[in-house]
Amino acid sequence: MQDKELRLALVCYGGISLAIYMHGITKEIWHLARSSRAHRDFEPAAGASERVYYALLESIGDEAGVNLRVMVDIVAGASAGGINGVFLAQAVTSGQSLDPLTDLWLEIADVEALLNPEHGPSHRFAKMWAMPIAWMLAGRDSSVNATVEPAARAEVRAKLERFVRSRWFEPPFGGKQLMNMLLDALEAMRDAPAGPRLLPEGQPLDLFVTVTDFRGHPERLRLNSPPEVVETEHRLVFSFSDHGQDGDALGHAAELAFAARATSSFPGAFPPATVAEVDAVLAERGTDWPGRASFLEHALPRQFAAGVADTAPLIDGSVLANAPFRPAIDALRERPARRQIDRRFVFIDPTPGYRIASPGPGPQESPGFFRTIIGALSELPRQQPIRDNLESLDQRSAQIERMLTIIERIRAEVEGQVESLFG
Repeated sequence: MQDKELRLALVCYGGISLAIYMHGITKEIWHLARSSRAHRDFEPAAGASERVYYALLESIGDEAGVNLRVMVDIVAGASAGGINGVFLAQAVTSGQSLDPLTDLWLEIADVEALLNPEHGPSHRFAKMWAMPIAWMLAGRDSSVNATVEPAARAEVRAKLERFVRSRWFEPPFGGKQLMNMLLDALEAMRDAPAGPRLLPEGQPLDLFVTVTDFRGHPERLRLNSPPEVVETEHRLVFSFSDHGQDGDALGHAAELAFAARATSSFPGAFPPATVAEVDAVLAERGTDWPGRASFLEHALPRQFAAGVADTAPLIDGSVLANAPFRPAIDALRERPARRQIDRRFVFIDPTPGYRIASPGPGPQESPGFFRTIIGALSELPRQQPIRDNLESLDQRSAQIERMLTIIERIRAEVEGQVESLFG
């Protein structure tokens, strides 16, 4: 039977409030990887989903004569996709379970749990005049009734009213609250029973999380006239790799949580993420952060060199890089291969088919004042096409196919010459 690997490079788009929805998708991919590892090691599958994937792999072996192993070895994400990418990568490299994360999302990933207590309504009658606004947003007689099950409608309305009555012109959600939630999730995964690593020995896992440096850092460009100019670069990519090792080789929990916190710091909803905030949270929890300096030098090299890494404000990674294909493509270089490989890029778009202004038949109305501002500042940057990235992948695939064709055509001649020389 032929051995073959199906390697997945996962690119998780930003989805703002769809982090829990995207968790369901990444968890199914985790189930597939776990089932494939069990199938490879002749162990029984655990759980309903994994038994389905196990049976599928068995069928592929019986009908196609291929012993297929499916694995995730590259993960890149932004915003909500970045959060889920961090946890999926940690589960793959460590063998930890994502089940505690699911429980955490369902139990405490709540609007009220994330609200900054300093910015909430000061008393029960604060901003009572804003209640009609909350009712309008909730669509008291329409949208809530249409989208929320009856048992939860009163809770949704109450939380929306509290949200609207929070302090205005301040981020309603707390950065420390989110950071604590992320650390709790990583600790819950660590404390739960774990299995073996979901990648072959020596196969590295690479994780990339996009972040936006609000202040930016200078970058020098070599030109002709003038010979040099300086521009400000705001794009950052936090990169992690386990280098094919077991255990906690991907990164310290504080580093992974900080990456998830920074990439999902949606402007206006959360305050910018800072290293100082992480230090404060870790101090409150009594948690050490060994390797702090080396991480900052790697993740924030310009800021670290300038002595401002602690206070650099970092915001949502999807502001400038919502679909981080480039670091995932670059990670393809020098990856080990012991058997035939099929490489697939899988990108998770939480809102497929959504367009800010899809052209349609007939005359189109011009966008209004607020629609134009919101689109220019938030929606349009997130809707940039990925055509350039896909064309780059297509060119790479064409080059590989061309090399395989050349090798196949000269194989007989080479084998004949080897046989004539060595018998």
